[in-house]
Amino acid sequence: MGEAWTNAAFVVTQPNGSRLHPQHVSDQFLWLAYLAGLPPIRLHDLLTRQ
Repeated sequence: MGEAWTNAAFVVTQPNGSRLHPQHVSDQFLWLAYLAGLPPIRLHDLLTRQ
């Protein structure tokens, strides 16, 4: 991207380096879980499940 690159210091970013909207990440996670046949769960719940 050259000079168009945004150094946002996030691990997961858009192709230009800018941050992803948190709801987009959550929506994608729910969609992938659905496609995998898993029950609906919030992304944040992965950290608290045992």
